[in-house]
Amino acid sequence: MNKPSAPVLRELSCSKRHNSQNLFPFALHGTLLLQTLMKMRQGPAFIGIGTSHAGLTQVTKWLCEHEAIADTIPAGNFFNTEAFTKKGLDWYEDRIGCSRRSQGQLCGDVTAGYLVNKDVPQRIATSYSDTKLFLIVRHPLKRALQAYIANQTIDKSASNLSAAAYLAKETAIQMESCYADHLAYYYEYYAPVNLYIIVYEDLLADPIKVMQSLYAYLEIGTQVIPKGLKHLAPPPEPPKNPGLIKRTRMRIHKLYKRLRERPVGPLFAPEPDMDRLLSPEEKELFLASQRPAADRLSHMVGRDMLSFWDLN
Repeated sequence: MNKPSAPVLRELSCSKRHNSQNLFPFALHGTLLLQTLMKMRQGPAFIGIGTSHAGLTQVTKWLCEHEAIADTIPAGNFFNTEAFTKKGLDWYEDRIGCSRRSQGQLCGDVTAGYLVNKDVPQRIATSYSDTKLFLIVRHPLKRALQAYIANQTIDKSASNLSAAAYLAKETAIQMESCYADHLAYYYEYYAPVNLYIIVYEDLLADPIKVMQSLYAYLEIGTQVIPKGLKHLAPPPEPPKNPGLIKRTRMRIHKLYKRLRERPVGPLFAPEPDMDRLLSPEEKELFLASQRPAADRLSHMVGRDMLSFWDLN
């Protein structure tokens, strides 16, 4: 994949900015001035916009383990709440630790709720035009079922209702999986190549490769392997002709490492069993409702997500 360039802030049409055509020269200069001022701000270098129950928390943890990124990445919950209008950008930059950018570390904001709020794309684009965005998408029904399972500990109705009944009641959970519908609002301001999309199933299959691709997008060192993934990294190449002392040291190191090794738990929650949670009729009904959005997503990412997620 070609390395995307910095996000592109698309020009709003004249009618959106001003009603009077006589003000066009002022509008043009005002837009250029606004973009210049935005670049001078010490805002977030990146923003993760979603989604929930798709590995976003784990990816955030691994980002924090990179030496070029601050060791904490908060969920800002800024652009999707009244804090945007009431507290302002200075408060937001202080909240997410943007002062660290002057120390050479990147700061960021990872908030799952940004994807589903249609006001967020314009707010981000007009506040921080150079900030890079990324998103994780997951099999739409499995993501919704994962939300159902997770909510059983915090929502009494999730414990009392079947998966189908709960998802029918909580339509917002289903709607969050319609990724293409939400992305359409972002593409009004950002070119598709400038919003990095991670597929959750790729993350499951090869987390090191996916993280290093994300590092490349953020323009930081790509050879870093997060601590939580070091057990998946290939071992270093042994010397071709080690001497006796070297071989002895290698054996001792290998034995010591084996004795010190602790079992590594699963990186992600188990996949929900769709056939156990839903009847064949319920499963087909939910999948059919997700096919149109998945088809539109296929065109956006240049990949057949209908086939990849087996939604046909």
